[in-house]
Amino acid sequence: MKKLLLRLTAVIAAILVCVTASGCGITTFLTPAETIRPPRITGEFEGVRTALEASVGSDIVMEYPKGDNGVASFMTADLDGDGTDEVLAFYRQDTEASVTRMNLLKSDSSGGWVSVQDIDPVGIALDSVSFCDLDNDGCQEVVTGWNMYDAKNKEMAIYKMDSGLLTQRASERYTEYVLCDINSDSVTEIVVLLLSSAEQTASVSAFKFSSADGITISGSAPLDGGVTSYAKITVGKAGEDVPALYIDAFKGTTATLTELVYWDDGKLVNAYYNDETGETSATLRSFTEYCRETREGEMLIPFEKPLFGQSEDAAVRLNFTEWRVFEDSADEISTVTFKCDDYSYYFNLPEQWYDSVSATYGSDSSVLIFYEYDPVSGSKKGELMRIRIFEAGQTEEAQSLGYEVIASDRTYIYTVRLVRGNELSIDLTAAREGFEFI
Repeated sequence: MKKLLLRLTAVIAAILVCVTASGCGITTFLTPAETIRPPRITGEFEGVRTALEASVGSDIVMEYPKGDNGVASFMTADLDGDGTDEVLAFYRQDTEASVTRMNLLKSDSSGGWVSVQDIDPVGIALDSVSFCDLDNDGCQEVVTGWNMYDAKNKEMAIYKMDSGLLTQRASERYTEYVLCDINSDSVTEIVVLLLSSAEQTASVSAFKFSSADGITISGSAPLDGGVTSYAKITVGKAGEDVPALYIDAFKGTTATLTELVYWDDGKLVNAYYNDETGETSATLRSFTEYCRETREGEMLIPFEKPLFGQSEDAAVRLNFTEWRVFEDSADEISTVTFKCDDYSYYFNLPEQWYDSVSATYGSDSSVLIFYEYDPVSGSKKGELMRIRIFEAGQTEEAQSLGYEVIASDRTYIYTVRLVRGNELSIDLTAAREGFEFI
């Protein structure tokens, strides 16, 4: 916790410096969003801004998609396939407090810009914008997401260039969406997550887009309807060649779970969803942890593993995290870790510890102790290793107490005291290899 407070102090100071220096350089951290006024455009888009003001007036405020955490008031894409980019500008009239509008601009024969279309908003505020060729005709469609009456109720609108203007061809309600080729047919699908907290239902659906038919559903699968919100969605693989979505969601304030969605045998499936309970309890964990990708490109799913020997009524229950890889309709353990939030580090357990080691942790003393545990008899055996944090500059004190340094930063030194002679004992090299900063 001490280290976390120090880091937060540094981050807040950095934000204040950046905001003071640039006015809106760190727009993600400023609230409310309506107070953010992007600076007047110079350079590449100065002529675009001039053309926009000539069309809609100068009393405007440039906006940007809120859900993308971006600062792009102008986006470029070749929407008609002629080899020249068009520009979409996002703005609001100064008299309209929260209504974002879109304007389409094209380059003219003189090398300047001209506004050709002002597009009425579908909702209140623009949540996201994506460009993608959804029907494989060589031209990109514009996929926009709009906030409606709250952040969980959104409306997607898909536009296609027709005779030089953007025409809305489809719309769909969503909570989150992802553009990806989920069924490996070389055509990008629109994968929509829809959560109804009031009805305690949730689903994921894959849609195809065509100019003639708009969007049509290809497949759907249930999701855990008890989740609070979606935290992170990652496009990865479920096996060597199977595209998949790894959906990390909150269930309550800090608990998280992972939904794994992929295409199998002509349909969309949710690997961990329980049809009988309507929940994805297999991946539910009491702490906040998201899927992560290894350097080799494997996706690791976190599973909660309560430590052996804990009292059921303990005030603070400790857990290991089993990181599993899903492949061929099953998962297997890749690694097991202990996460120390107080000092922002992981310790990756050696494989021989997975089923026979437990731990205790004292937040006041900053000492993490690993010991052998017999789950059959429920007996605690000998200590194997302890990790202790010292202030920077206390190396001699640490060594006098039998600790060896395995890592350090500007604030702390991270040390271990090893117990040798046990068949589960590890050496200093293994301890260093197992330690990593969050």
